[in-house]
Amino acid sequence: GLSEFDQAGNGPPQNTPAALVQLLGWWSCPDFDGSGAVDAADLTTIASQWGQASSDPHYDRDGDGQITVVDVMLVASRWGEVCSG
Repeated sequence: GLSEFDQAGNGPPQNTPAALVQLLGWWSCPDFDGSGAVDAADLTTIASQWGQASSDPHYDRDGDGQITVVDVMLVASRWGEVCSG
């Protein structure tokens, strides 16, 4: 599957529009800590961003410009997913 990073470990450029990131599949596995799976550490990471304005598609999963419960739930819905990359 696709991961948030390319083979060299590079994520998308910071100002990449969320729709493009989603189209490219960068968002497919929200493994923020690089552990190889979506787990409690990843939920803690996204939850710590809650309420903040963000144009970073790495955290703003739905592209609305703010980290909300929707972004947290999008990460939670991937709980246990094994990420390749």
